[in-house]
Amino acid sequence: MEALPPSLAGHLSEEQRQTVMEAPREKRLEALAAALGRPEPEVLVHLAQAAGLDVASNLETDPGARGLLPPRLVHEYQIIPIRHGEKPEQGEPTSSTPLHIAAAWPPDGLMADWIRTFTPRPLAWHLAVPERVHQLIIENFG
Repeated sequence: MEALPPSLAGHLSEEQRQTVMEAPREKRLEALAAALGRPEPEVLVHLAQAAGLDVASNLETDPGARGLLPPRLVHEYQIIPIRHGEKPEQGEPTSSTPLHIAAAWPPDGLMADWIRTFTPRPLAWHLAVPERVHQLIIENFG
């Protein structure tokens, strides 16, 4: 989603929209919250709803999926594979097991296309607090 959802974009001037979209992915939520004059947690929920995503909390990386995505892609798109509802003892994932990905900003088609070049697993997107996504990227990918 390279553009803001209309339900949020309608509350911003063209200049504010441009400022948000020109910010690095990990800073877009902060820029959007500042432009809207609302707290980041509230804006994260609204952004997730507008994008049709859920908000991932209690983020835990998926060690089995860590090797699927190259570090450059993870850093550039501010995404991290996470565990979501599955138990570690469920065994190895198959090509039909969803790959749950937490993102600092809603994904766009280009992101999904790039990720699909590295895994056939269906993608399940979640929004998460950008600072936490960034922290997990540093901890897991350097």
